[in-house]
Amino acid sequence: MVLIDQSAAHERILYERYLERFSQNQGVSQSCLFPSQLSLSPADFDLVITMKNEIQKLGFEFDPFGKNCIVINGVPPEIGKLSKKDLFEDLIEQFKMNQSEITLNKSENLARSMARRTAVKISEKLSEEEISKIFDLLFACKQPNYTPDGQATFVVLTVDKIISLFN
Repeated sequence: MVLIDQSAAHERILYERYLERFSQNQGVSQSCLFPSQLSLSPADFDLVITMKNEIQKLGFEFDPFGKNCIVINGVPPEIGKLSKKDLFEDLIEQFKMNQSEITLNKSENLARSMARRTAVKISEKLSEEEISKIFDLLFACKQPNYTPDGQATFVVLTVDKIISLFN
């Protein structure tokens, strides 16, 4: 029996997808019907502006809009029901946290940050079709066993292992 952590599996799938976008030097963006204005701290604004090309490769389209403010015109198609403003802020916070804890280049850090923030949650109910798709995409990954930070994406329970749990 194979038990899959849907959140960890989806994080791995998205991480590899985002890294591929960086290597191909292209982002996929969905235009916003209603662009969102986002106020940032001066330090975050400077960080975002210096990483604009990398963030665009993830699928965000944005432009400076006044002092320490941006307007988000496009988002990655994977964000689903997530708030574009919250996701953008979370992406920057996760990037800064990763930067302080581990040494990664910008692209890898952004890919990890975005994958973590956009992956389905453990408690999210998925349809059979979505489960099947995650299963197929996970095992098509270069490294399906672990998330970018080393968490297992699945475990295999053999009959012997199940029996040992009850002894």
